[in-house]
Amino acid sequence: MNQRQAEGKAAARGVAEPAEMPEDLRFPSLERLFEGESLTALAEMRARLRGTAQALEQVVRHGPAPEAERARVALRAYELSLGLLDELERRRQAAAP
Repeated sequence: MNQRQAEGKAAARGVAEPAEMPEDLRFPSLERLFEGESLTALAEMRARLRGTAQALEQVVRHGPAPEAERARVALRAYELSLGLLDELERRRQAAAP
């Protein structure tokens, strides 16, 4: 895909054009999750994150103290990641025509 096509797709999705976004704020793997009409990749990513979060919750509840504390910290990171995906999806939907 050339630059013009990429800019057209970005404009259609209501997001900043790649040339306008600073390079350090671009996350191609996240951008791919929201491309196109099918959000299968996003659903799969959420399912994997939720599965891992559930496993971490079990360690927090039933694991030995040192492992439970590490799991608690990791679980918070997973919760934040899921929250970020939810927020990005809300914004994508709000920008959709």
